[in-house]
Amino acid sequence: MALVMYDLDGTLVDTVEEISMAVNTTLSQHGHPPITPSKIKMLIGHGTGWLMKQAWPDTFESDADEVWAMIMQDFMRNYSRVVGSNSKLYPQVLETLNTLKERGVKQAVITNKEEPFTSYVLAQNGIKPFFDMVISGNTFSVKKPDAMMINHCIHKLGEHLTDCLFIGDSAIDIETARNAKVTCWAVPYGYNRGKDIRLSNPDKLIDNISAALDFFD
Repeated sequence: MALVMYDLDGTLVDTVEEISMAVNTTLSQHGHPPITPSKIKMLIGHGTGWLMKQAWPDTFESDADEVWAMIMQDFMRNYSRVVGSNSKLYPQVLETLNTLKERGVKQAVITNKEEPFTSYVLAQNGIKPFFDMVISGNTFSVKKPDAMMINHCIHKLGEHLTDCLFIGDSAIDIETARNAKVTCWAVPYGYNRGKDIRLSNPDKLIDNISAALDFFD
């Protein structure tokens, strides 16, 4: 048997437009100007809480926790209205997922995006049925780059390290795979904070995820 694990945002699905809509709606509600999708693209990958803190122009003092909780509630509400509505699959994603499933290869998503947003994006883009497991940023108490998410996936699906591949688009994905001692391939088109993914030394740089079809030959 075999297992391919994928990051979500920036690897399987381009979600920057809808995330930008939610971020900028929240900024506007609190009297702040919008920021560009290109800037928001550089903040994706660590979960929505981290993203919003980087996007927010203010600093908080004694009431920080209460104020921030309110801001995040607004963001979650705004994102829930647009999630999955303005995202799109990257080239070769649908075809590759379908072929691997037909071959009996297990597939999983490991992302720092929180539920229920992960499920919405997968469902709206028609790829949720391809996955044997989905682990989101709030599934456990830890997120990537902690190896627990990958280790849990491999253990529960009954696979061995040598039969597993992780595909991502960012330095945090490569670090996660390294921590779990799993082979990691990287795509060049995703969200890596504007940096060349080759600088993170993935085991292989691939044009798109269809390269996974050759991993188990």
